[in-house]
Amino acid sequence: MGYWIGESFWGNGIASESVELIINYAFSVLKLEEVYAHVYSQNKRSIRVLEKNIARSTTDIIIPPNLL
Repeated sequence: MGYWIGESFWGNGIASESVELIINYAFSVLKLEEVYAHVYSQNKRSIRVLEKNIARSTTDIIIPPNLL
């Protein structure tokens, strides 16, 4: 999964909502067992978006340990 949000739109929940929709679609419709995401280690906001969505998921989302 990947996304880019223009800086003027940061803080509006766009990334969080989009990631939640993608994850729900991946597990519910596509019946995937895992979703992988890559985040640059310096991008703390994107790491937080993924962390928040892991808590809502009943299946694994893999984030490399060095990014947490």
